[in-house]
Amino acid sequence: MSEPKEELKTINLDVCPYGDMKIALTSTTIDVTYRVSSHQLCLGSSVFRGMLGPESCFSEANELRRHQSISSTARDSNGSLFQIAANEEHDPTALATVLYVLHGRAEYIPESITFENLLDIAIICDYYDCAASMRPWDEIWMNPLRSLTSEPGYQSWLFIAWVFGDEGTFGQMTESCSRRGVMVDGEFGIIVDGKAQRLDCHLPQGIIDAIAEQRVKIGEEIVRTCRDIFTKYEDENSIKCEHGVKACDYIIFAGLYKSFKSMNLFNAGAGFQADLELEAIIQIIKTVMDDGVAGNLRTLQINGFNHSFCYTTVSVEQRLQFVLQDIKPLCLTAFSKKPGTRYVWESFLDADDALCHPVRMPYGSARRLNVCTYGDMEIILKSNTTHVIFVVSSHQLRTGFPIFRNLLGQDSPFEEHARHTHKQINDSGLNEDDPNQTTRYQHEICKDYNPIAFCIVLYLLHARVQNLPETIYFENLISLLEICDHYECSEFLQPWHEKWVDCWRQFSDNTFYEHWLFAAWVIGDDHIFQALTKKFSQCGIVVDNEFTILVSEGPEHCELYQPKLIPRVIIDAMMEQRNAAAENITQACRRIYEIYSNDTTRKCSINRGQFPSRMCDHFILGELHLGFKAARILCADLFSCRPETTLKRIVEDIKNLTTATLSILTGSKIGIYSHHRCAGEITALASTAQAALDDIKSLQLAAFGRKQAEKGMVSWASVLSRTEDVAE
Repeated sequence: MSEPKEELKTINLDVCPYGDMKIALTSTTIDVTYRVSSHQLCLGSSVFRGMLGPESCFSEANELRRHQSISSTARDSNGSLFQIAANEEHDPTALATVLYVLHGRAEYIPESITFENLLDIAIICDYYDCAASMRPWDEIWMNPLRSLTSEPGYQSWLFIAWVFGDEGTFGQMTESCSRRGVMVDGEFGIIVDGKAQRLDCHLPQGIIDAIAEQRVKIGEEIVRTCRDIFTKYEDENSIKCEHGVKACDYIIFAGLYKSFKSMNLFNAGAGFQADLELEAIIQIIKTVMDDGVAGNLRTLQINGFNHSFCYTTVSVEQRLQFVLQDIKPLCLTAFSKKPGTRYVWESFLDADDALCHPVRMPYGSARRLNVCTYGDMEIILKSNTTHVIFVVSSHQLRTGFPIFRNLLGQDSPFEEHARHTHKQINDSGLNEDDPNQTTRYQHEICKDYNPIAFCIVLYLLHARVQNLPETIYFENLISLLEICDHYECSEFLQPWHEKWVDCWRQFSDNTFYEHWLFAAWVIGDDHIFQALTKKFSQCGIVVDNEFTILVSEGPEHCELYQPKLIPRVIIDAMMEQRNAAAENITQACRRIYEIYSNDTTRKCSINRGQFPSRMCDHFILGELHLGFKAARILCADLFSCRPETTLKRIVEDIKNLTTATLSILTGSKIGIYSHHRCAGEITALASTAQAALDDIKSLQLAAFGRKQAEKGMVSWASVLSRTEDVAE
């Protein structure tokens, strides 16, 4: 009886919920359909660009254009999206991961994967020629697995390094393969667990041939070195023995002859011992010569001399080790994998002249920047100093920016515009008669955003990561975060934290990096957010009814910082904490002042006769009065912690008052008595004020509806099962 067939698992994955096409991958066990954006596929993959691009004559491109001419969502009359088939040999999870990266969906991409997963991803990236678009995920995936490069059985690292342009690992692996390589039946392979295994079948034959050629050349050099040694002793016109005994040379010559003949070295060609690793060949030569030559010399006595050291003049092993040093790592650029250009922040808008075009606008000149070459709309960033037009994909805007889902949704001006213009993918979006006019839908943003920061955010949104700068200054990071906060897209920065954010964390408690509170809010760093909200509550003052941070204070100058980028609710929470602590300190000061102002009771602890000393009480009251006025706690007989003074400064002043009063009471006498024990109430005041300052709590991101960023939340197994709620 035949076994029942396993039920085919069907999965529909919205990689781009507003995409205009689908990719179907069907195998014997699973059927996965990925909804994607043709804009992003063409932008990140030369293979898709050739298949679906504006200059493509393939049937797939023609069919996609036909769908797009019917509706802006590329649906046909039956409501179906255009669909193409993927290679059924590809791993469906790896394909989903690659597509998520191409669409900039960082929240759905696993950070930790196995070597096998990485290999599956590399195979797909090579197939679609989109490895350059994997940055910086390729480094995130590869770094934990680099230790495997020296382990047996991981020769596929060579293919991975070639795909992702890792020149260091590529050179290391090519050198290792040349040393460990063998030729079996004309095929180059690597010895693993005693058996020859071919290099990765996906590796270009040119790389395999280059490694094999280097291995063969070194093998030939080994044979040549041995023959040179033999030829040296074959020459009878010179004596090589260190004692000048010709019989010694004859014995060595005979030993060399027998040893080399036993290895068939005299007739060896390019395939000499091709089925052995180079170091194994050298070890065999050394062993044979030790037995055939050195062994005879150890017991030989000629003319009263010991000739065991005459063999060292041969230096076979040493010379062969020098031969191995000629093995060099292959250069990655020789195999058309060139590292991408990394632009710097300042020149980013001007980095690619091919993408920048001057445009005449009604309000002056502007530049049109093709963020998405195949985009269907334009964003105009307009301010007093900036006029830049960004060509973008509406698919990506609706997927990545929640604010654009309504702006570009059904029955929106964008949809109406798309229906009237019948925009097609091969349309440049420009009027043929006037290149300054566009047929794309335009959306204007009248905000004073940093244009470079806005451009980089759009590049991240469209997964155009090949040329992004490696490092940025902190003030530029804040410009990026300001835009990400407004458009609720901070997840785009997640894979770039290590390059752009982590290097600045060490300065989060530095007063000159006060914007770190805003940065912690945007990126979801709860640890720094808690530390800074407590610190700022303690250092906050109120100026013109606005909560302000006293960054630095000097005798003639104070530097203030108003956290305007922080949501108002957070500022109010910090000010509320500050005011509550100030009120507690004020009440404590008022209470002790009233105690010493009350003449009906005496507080002095020293009984002089029948009554305590009134002079002691008056002295302490005077110290309190002067101290509170100096600390701005008492003003015009009213108690209040002045809003323009930080709580830390007030508490410090109270401590100084306590110390001074205690010192005077201890060092001087009222009457004939020392009254240092009478300062107990003042000492308690200092403790109370410090406790009020310490009781200020750290605010948590969760209290303001912001989740803490968590790394490694997406596992490889969950990639195909993750879903999202996005309304059409």
